[in-house]
Amino acid sequence: MRHFVKLIVIALVSFGLMQILPFWSVAIAGFLASLFIKSGNLGSFLTGFLAVFLLWGGMAYLINMETAGIITEKIGELFSMSPPVMILLTGVIGGITAGLGSLAGNQLRLAINKETSS
Repeated sequence: MRHFVKLIVIALVSFGLMQILPFWSVAIAGFLASLFIKSGNLGSFLTGFLAVFLLWGGMAYLINMETAGIITEKIGELFSMSPPVMILLTGVIGGITAGLGSLAGNQLRLAINKETSS
């Protein structure tokens, strides 16, 4: 349940931050969520990755549908990729960014807890 709550928090905070900050703001969302919601290293990375993978992949898919695939096809031609691969790659890049931010937040929380218990 904790992982599901963390996933929802990361997705919502990421969506909000993306409205006013650059793409890397998803790392801030993952960092803050892992700083305050306890989980292991792998759990932190995976919840951050999955939250933003679904968010960015879903948003890329919606943009693709709204534009009838014109933008995705043109950018795909530049990189020699098909539209579905471009959408998948968008989600993976966002997921890795948030996953690493989430992992960093978890590591900081562990370091703070280690210092206070010493």
